[in-house]
Order: sequence, then C-alpha cells, then structure tokens
Amino acid sequence: MRRSWLVTITAVLESLLCLALLAEAVNLGKGDASDLVAAGILGGLGLPAAVSCWGLWKGKVWGWWLALLIDSLGLIVFLEDPVTRWVKPDMDELAFIVMFALLVLLLLLPPVRRFFLRKEEKPAEAGS
Repeated sequence: MRRSWLVTITAVLESLLCLALLAEAVNLGKGDASDLVAAGILGGLGLPAAVSCWGLWKGKVWGWWLALLIDSLGLIVFLEDPVTRWVKPDMDELAFIVMFALLVLLLLLPPVRRFFLRKEEKPAEAGS
C-alpha cells in the first residue's frame, strides 16, 4: 500500500513533537529541583515518542499504537491542571495540548488508521 500524504504529515508532526518534548526536557533539566520532575515527565513521553516515530516512518502497526498511546497520555498529562484545578495553561503547555490533540485526531483518521492497520499481504506462492 502506498503511503498517503496524510500519513507522511502525521509522521512529520509526530517527529517534531518528539523533538520538542526532548528539547523541553533538557531545558527543564537545567533548572532547580522542582523542574526535574517536569523534565522527567517530558523525557518519559519523549523517549517512547522517538521509538514510535521510527515505527511510523517504517509503516509499522506497533508504531501507530505506541504513538496513539503516547499522544493520548500526553494529552491527559497536559490537560490535568486546566481541567482539575482550572489553571490557565501557559503558551508552552497550550502548544503541547494542541499538538497532542491534533496528533490523536490525525492518527484516528480513516486513511491513516487504514494504512497502519491494514492486513499484511501474503506473498504469492511460487508456481501458482
């Protein structure tokens, strides 16, 4: 099956999100002790996101599942404060919320989902 432009856009955006998570984790890691927890959470999302990016680029179904899991978890993590404590998110948090929500939506679109969840085609038997 040929990769559609929507699948490529999803893989590119997932890669950019992964880079942003890891860069923000490194940036927060340079701060004080209270920032280390946030850096750990972002790194904990960023490293599996890097693995899922590789799977998405290779067209692997496990990459799609892992990306969906990481993006859903990221959305939950970043929406926790605004929803439970009614705290207004800052611009960084808002950008991550929008990116995670967009990626969950893209991963669940029928053309993207069909590309990754397609049935594996069996090679034709020799001599048939």
